Amino acid sequence: MKPVRQLLTQLTDWIGSRAWPRLIITARDDEQAPISKRESILVFAVAYVIAVISWLMVNLDREFNLEMELPVRTVSIAPDKALVSSIPTSVTVGMSGQGWKLLSVYNNPPEIPLDLEDTQVNMFEQVRSQFLSAQDVNITKVQPSILNVNLDERIERRVPVDLRMDLTLRRQYAMIGEVAVTPDSVDVTGARSRVEGISLWPTQLVELEEVREPIDMQVTLEPPSPVVEVSHSNVRVQAQISEFTEGELRVPVTIAGLPPGRKVTFMPSTVTVRYSIPIEEYAQSQEDIPFSVYVPYNRIRQDSTGLVTVITEITPSGLNVRLRATQPRSVGYFVVLEEEE
Repeated sequence: MKPVRQLLTQLTDWIGSRAWPRLIITARDDEQAPISKRESILVFAVAYVIAVISWLMVNLDREFNLEMELPVRTVSIAPDKALVSSIPTSVTVGMSGQGWKLLSVYNNPPEIPLDLEDTQVNMFEQVRSQFLSAQDVNITKVQPSILNVNLDERIERRVPVDLRMDLTLRRQYAMIGEVAVTPDSVDVTGARSRVEGISLWPTQLVELEEVREPIDMQVTLEPPSPVVEVSHSNVRVQAQISEFTEGELRVPVTIAGLPPGRKVTFMPSTVTVRYSIPIEEYAQSQEDIPFSVYVPYNRIRQDSTGLVTVITEITPSGLNVRLRATQPRSVGYFVVLEEEE
């Protein structure tokens, strides 16, 4: 009540020293000038404030009942234990008391600390202990009055990140290599019964269309449940995207596994290999042929048609080449026995 009385005293002093003299306007010849619209508003405002304060003084001295939500905060839990299911973030509390006291609680609701060392918590006692210093405030109900706590052994498990990406590239563009995810694994911590069944942790779905530039972005992981912790909230996703072109090379056909004393001639002796490659690597692919075309001799031994299918392989060259087709796929052959000297 003291702050209200002080407020009224200050308001009265302000009205007497500053507001009221401005309302009294004298004109020449001692004639009273009319009150302006601005001053009329000021008079109304002062009267309204006084009325409100008077109403508060009269009514908030009475006894009231109040029901409100109070926040709950966990302050203690065994380091080797974890919650299996989440606990309420607030409790419903009914209280009674003088209006001024309840108004203070309403404006500054206290947090209810929880000690989760036991499997049951008496919420009524926890709430009441927070109001011991608040005189004239009585706790009438707490919902829930008893909180059951389900705990299990706390474990940590490392699982791979599952990138969920729907990616489409612009025509003639392709990805070089694989998508890189950093980190590629995360640590998941929580109750054994909740963590043991987790084999991977997904990202939120990323949809990219008509991509033609390298990808370097942060992707958010799916948020965990309140009782599970994940070491990272997002990962970095990188991918090299390049424009590809097509090329052709004439590559000689060779024989593999040829026994001594034999010679094989192919018809035709060369085939055309069609491939795609990043534009910036095309010139080098024409100089350093990145393909090997051959026929295993055993395939010739087992053949009775005179035609054998060639094998085309990409040779190590450091180029991001992709084989498209080999023409012709089959070649004829002659086996010649070399004369012994």
